[in-house]
Amino acid sequence: HRRNFMKKANASLLLFFVLALDFAWATDFFVTKINKDGEASKGGLQRCDIVERIDDLVFDSTDSFLDYISEKNTARVSIIRGEKPMSLVINPHGFSFIEYDNKPQVNVSTGSNLGGIAYSPDGKYFLIGSCLWEAETGRELRNFGGGLQAEEISPDGRYALFSSGDSAFMFDIDSGCEVQSFVGHADSCNSASFSADGRMIVTASTDKTVKVWDIDNGKEIRTISGHGSLVMSAKFSPDGRRIASGSYDKSVKLWDVSTGECVGTNGDYSGAVFSVGFSADGKF
Repeated sequence: HRRNFMKKANASLLLFFVLALDFAWATDFFVTKINKDGEASKGGLQRCDIVERIDDLVFDSTDSFLDYISEKNTARVSIIRGEKPMSLVINPHGFSFIEYDNKPQVNVSTGSNLGGIAYSPDGKYFLIGSCLWEAETGRELRNFGGGLQAEEISPDGRYALFSSGDSAFMFDIDSGCEVQSFVGHADSCNSASFSADGRMIVTASTDKTVKVWDIDNGKEIRTISGHGSLVMSAKFSPDGRRIASGSYDKSVKLWDVSTGECVGTNGDYSGAVFSVGFSADGKF
């Protein structure tokens, strides 16, 4: 009897171990865009849904997820919408997604490259990486999805601006949904910043350019060229008439927003310029 008991105990331990591995390796997927006329949309899937399982299966990577849905015409999808779990039967095609890490990020001082910190205008919240945090408690309030680098919170406090790859993305802070994308650089987007009136953003890129964008439609207003190496940072002046940019070419340049013309250059730096900014009155 003792031998049979040990066999059952070992089997239970093995099952627990397998389940633990399954949990540890499981990856969720955040729906970033969806074709409104596509099959997945017709089945009820929405942007900002978090896909946890398909046909009661979990996946350990984007590749395994894609391999599975590429062969499916009908699937039962378990999702989280807001904080509510739901189940849909859909054709799992016609949407874009990113891997979603929903594990709490509590160690923000790890020495890893988390990038900058961006506070809301009222100082109550801040962005680090892809997450929004409460300043008073240090509590994580929202994770906007993997692969995002925090840049700024809009002047009215409604939107979070991130860079990722060669683009910038704007998310609604309340809903967590992407509301605008700014796509057009030929290489990495190194910074993104709002104008003081919140109507434009400016991006700096490894492709040696600075671009100005319209917030409402995501369209490029102007490309500014003139740096001899990758541009690391760009910021609007408080009155919105000028842009300052810093580059690996060891210079800071000042640009006229309306014309894109360079109106000043300081090339006396001994190394690359990683960050620029204006004083509150715009004089410096």
